[in-house]
Amino acid sequence: MIIVPLVIGVIAVVITLCYASVLDIIDRRVPFITWVPLLLIGIPAVGLALLSFNNGIVLLAGYSGIVGATLLLAYFNNREISSPKQLVWPVLVIALQVCTGLYFFTLGMTSIFLMSMAAAVIFFCATMLEYRGKENIFADTWPVIYFLLVSFSWFYYAIRVASQISYAYLGMIALFCLIFYLFAVLHLFGGADAWALMFISLTIPLFPFTPLAGYPPLAFFPFTVLVNAVIFNLIAPIALFIMNIYRGNKAPLLYRFLGYPVDGDTVQNSFGFIIEEIQETDGTINRRFLKLGEALGSLVKGGKRIYTKDLRLHPEQYSHEISLYKRAGKVWISYGVPFIVPITVGVIFGLFIGDILTICLNFFGGI
Repeated sequence: MIIVPLVIGVIAVVITLCYASVLDIIDRRVPFITWVPLLLIGIPAVGLALLSFNNGIVLLAGYSGIVGATLLLAYFNNREISSPKQLVWPVLVIALQVCTGLYFFTLGMTSIFLMSMAAAVIFFCATMLEYRGKENIFADTWPVIYFLLVSFSWFYYAIRVASQISYAYLGMIALFCLIFYLFAVLHLFGGADAWALMFISLTIPLFPFTPLAGYPPLAFFPFTVLVNAVIFNLIAPIALFIMNIYRGNKAPLLYRFLGYPVDGDTVQNSFGFIIEEIQETDGTINRRFLKLGEALGSLVKGGKRIYTKDLRLHPEQYSHEISLYKRAGKVWISYGVPFIVPITVGVIFGLFIGDILTICLNFFGGI
């Protein structure tokens, strides 16, 4: 079965992801405006696809609420609310939640009605705090509260009341938006990676057509993308290890999977971030590899990593480090492929071939 509207959305998603990958590789930054074509084409395409299902109007109403909330989150993250004119979009999203809630009430969908009303209150509080410039924990927690509330409500309704799997897909969209948002909050993903995965969840929640390997057990496309991206991302460390062994690069075993040495004189021309701590004591260069737990702890706490791009763009700010790297001779850096690249490959592979993990399990299970 081919869902034509989704196919149109997929084309926009793939083109946008390829362009975003190029930007992330070259500039290590993806402006939010990059995602606008994907959203303008992909979201209406999903809406049209949902209308083709039984109870399509209900699905579209629920989907609209999730889309509005996700775009409101993006709005708050990319714009400082400082004037009444900038409240137009938040007010529209709050009104949407109220209207859809009343619609669900007329259908007797009490749990979804209550969820919509609670969402409207959450958005109102978040908007007021943003407008007043209040910095508090609610700024990060309201999306968690919202996506948890929505996913639980739709799963509950799908399983206990309606017994229709199509409603559960709305819960899956909300749940995966929550997961990807938490990845960004915990600094496990970059901002562009998190937005890419959240917008994929919004614009390709279903397989637009049957891949060559068939549908995986969990036929929710964003899950396939995540699995494929993680597996593709594991290929690079294996290739690095082989390269380091071939070139005789000496380092602890783990780091030969994670990076490679470059000349200290030209480290700023490479792509990646420094995985060594280099210091000078009494004229002697001392160096050590950053421990994995230390690096992860710094990431979760939002710690600053030294990117080679930083050295290239702000040499005056890193003059001391650049001097040390030159005297050190060689400096180990991580490989510089941003995660959005395997995400893009994972989308394309998932569309045409399928879920890598399922393929592997079926292959080894059939031996």
